[in-house]
Amino acid sequence: MFIMSVKQLLRKPGRMFLFFSLLASSTALLIFAIVSMVACGQRIDIVESQFTTIATVTQNAEPGDGILKAEILEFDSPDYIVPPETRPFLLAYNPQLYTTNIQYTADSIHIVEFSPLESEQMSNNSVPVKIEKIYYNDYDRTSNTINNLMEKDLESGDIISIRQEQGPVTLLEPGKRYIANLSYNQQDEYSPYFGPFSTQYDAQGRQISDGGRPRIEEVTKDFWLPGGRGEIWMNWVEAHQWEKNTTALPVLPTNSLNVLPSFHSKNAYINDGREITQEEFAGGAKVCMLPQSLMARNILSIGDKIRLPLRCALYGYVPNGYKTLNFNCGYFFTPLDANGDLYEPFWEEEYEIVGSYKQLSEENNELTYDVIIVPRQSVEASWDDCIAYYEPMNGLNASFQIPNGKIAEFNASLHFAAPAASKLEITYHDNGYENIMSSLLNTRLSSMLLLSVGCLAIAVVIILLLYFFVVREKRRTAIERSLGMTRVQCYISSLSGIFLLALLAVAIGSGISWTAMHTVMESQLQKPSTFSLSSTAADENDESAIPAEEREDIAYFSREYSLWAENEQFEIALELDTEAVSIQNRIYYATPLLVLSVFTTLAFILTRKNLKIEPIILLGGG
Repeated sequence: MFIMSVKQLLRKPGRMFLFFSLLASSTALLIFAIVSMVACGQRIDIVESQFTTIATVTQNAEPGDGILKAEILEFDSPDYIVPPETRPFLLAYNPQLYTTNIQYTADSIHIVEFSPLESEQMSNNSVPVKIEKIYYNDYDRTSNTINNLMEKDLESGDIISIRQEQGPVTLLEPGKRYIANLSYNQQDEYSPYFGPFSTQYDAQGRQISDGGRPRIEEVTKDFWLPGGRGEIWMNWVEAHQWEKNTTALPVLPTNSLNVLPSFHSKNAYINDGREITQEEFAGGAKVCMLPQSLMARNILSIGDKIRLPLRCALYGYVPNGYKTLNFNCGYFFTPLDANGDLYEPFWEEEYEIVGSYKQLSEENNELTYDVIIVPRQSVEASWDDCIAYYEPMNGLNASFQIPNGKIAEFNASLHFAAPAASKLEITYHDNGYENIMSSLLNTRLSSMLLLSVGCLAIAVVIILLLYFFVVREKRRTAIERSLGMTRVQCYISSLSGIFLLALLAVAIGSGISWTAMHTVMESQLQKPSTFSLSSTAADENDESAIPAEEREDIAYFSREYSLWAENEQFEIALELDTEAVSIQNRIYYATPLLVLSVFTTLAFILTRKNLKIEPIILLGGG
């Protein structure tokens, strides 16, 4: 019966070849459309999970303007994933932790008590003085410049010259004693540098009295009495000793890694261990992340614990060559409060190291100078009374996170609900999400249209195939029944040939679709403007790593609109999981089987209908 059924098809080779070609091509079109739509959906899910949208906030304050915080942008909105936060640096002084940065000091610092040998008639004159008492000596002992080679530790009894080049000027009188912070200059003289002063601010960013910033003070009878200026000078000496022996490490409290510009832009990435989880951020877990260089410098490992005694806060701090965390380099902040006392730790706790991070570049970002990241809620004490520096917020230390794809909608709602937003510069960063999603959504729409065409094409081909090879074969069925063939034999005779035709057609169609899809993927891989996206950075020294262009489980996107394209050396890979890849592979098998099952079911129904009609009626009806 099977051979006879095949021979019947071969009697009409033109029709057979036509329907074979149509069924194969429509199957290929249908599978290609389904795989494209599924792959596009998977890529959309991946982009949604890997991309984040944040906004950085900057206040371009004019003279007389009050300092604002990002928290004024909070309003009753369900769109905040991470509400606005203004992040200070909290300085931790732990003598057991060593920084990786170069130690900066002033040109020279000599805190001494002295008595003039001559009267100073006017400012900017050189006056010989005798050193009576030494409290602190420090200068750059490593430099080989003539100036540094001539400098030495001052001792009691030394005769030196002092020239007051900058105010406020104190006219020196013989017979009196004075205290000063002296700095050696190139004229083999000493000039008074800053004495003890405070840079404390209140929580609104208003500076509290700094103490006048004296350069030379007379040591009067009540100078060393309790509560006198002598105590403040000794605190100043202790601050310098403290700075010399203990390096300040910046601790960055935040509510999420996503709102840190360096992590958002992929400039920073996890090198070892793991990220701090959102549950740990929300619950204030005592965990932290350290830069890999700091961990190596201190021989630390994941799981170790470090103690962080937090003493003061710096708002709006942007590290550079002039503003380091060594306060005695420029004195842009000091560790003295408005009363002249040293800041005591307002919070001290042990933190477990859960991860280390690296950066592509440490320039012009918020993670410079050995920054330790901790959950903001883990610092359970307020630092409002320990603010040693305050500048308007900038794009590095004030930000928030919103859902992807809602920039325009959210910005309109924000300016309506929080009028203060008009006073701030709010910049949204989505790493090209909206452009990529627009492209993917257009691709998905095209795939849906292609799927509609494919479904329509496959339906038309199946209907025509059944019409010409089943419905129009009623007379043949009647003759076979008249010749004594059973119903089973009639089924085999009528359907086995076209079933084989359909089976070969859908199989070839699936192969064509697989070839076409992989050809498209390979053409994308060869484009120089494409790159892969990944949640972790590859180790350049890992020789066993498979090149991204040889992987079949990576989705590729254009770099045209992405900020990540600025660094050509960094490749981010966004891997599809095994289940996502297997779903695509199963489509190449499942779709042909579905088409074949639909065709076979309809063919059986139509053949059964033919068999229900009496042969005499079919033969008599012509």
